[in-house]
Amino acid sequence: MRQRLGFIISVIVFLALWEMLVLFGGISRLLIPTPVAVAGAVLQFFITPQGLAAVSFTFLRFIAGLVSGVTLGVIFGSLLGLIPTMRRVLFPWVDFFRSIPASAFIPLLLLLFGIGDAARLILIIIIVGLLMAVSTMMSLVNCSPTRRLVGKSLGLSRTQLFFSVVLPEVLPNLSTALRLAISFSLILTVLGEMSIGGSALGIGRIMQDAQLVYETPTLYAAIFVAGLLGYALNMGYACLEKNYIHWIGK
Repeated sequence: MRQRLGFIISVIVFLALWEMLVLFGGISRLLIPTPVAVAGAVLQFFITPQGLAAVSFTFLRFIAGLVSGVTLGVIFGSLLGLIPTMRRVLFPWVDFFRSIPASAFIPLLLLLFGIGDAARLILIIIIVGLLMAVSTMMSLVNCSPTRRLVGKSLGLSRTQLFFSVVLPEVLPNLSTALRLAISFSLILTVLGEMSIGGSALGIGRIMQDAQLVYETPTLYAAIFVAGLLGYALNMGYACLEKNYIHWIGK
């Protein structure tokens, strides 16, 4: 209760300081609009067809990229973790490509796939897939050999050993990586909408258009909506993690 009250007070203080800065700080409202103007623009995202479509398209791109990247990354990472020869040959390549900034892939993707959702989706898959591949591989490699030996001594089959010993040990690390993947996927979705052209609607596209014509309330509102979406996704996953992977940290 105290934590919630503290958060509410901090929001009120922040909005009051923001309003005072605009009113008495001598700053142009073209650069920093009032909280009321931004709130009105945020409302437009949820009551107008264009605003709802932008949020929906961003969310669908986010889901498509996240699911594809996580699936491919876990499969590839499992192969690297379970097959030492493959790990020795391919992991240096994985580590190299993982070190390349995400934005550096955009010119290449534009060259290969042109403007459109294909390039946006592949950008997410590459970054999220590499993240999940490394996390999966390291989780399997670092899985306790003692626990596996104990499971074998109890007569567990390979399937029983995997579900009873390996999977419970690996899941906490994978869950942490998945939380990062959720954040990266949303960041890359918005980045792709801003940086990769085309007529696609989305929160990032609205940010880009608002910045070009100095519609600063809309720009601030788009940033807020993107942050709200990311926060809701992370909080939702945290609840799932707490209920289904409850042994984390124990």
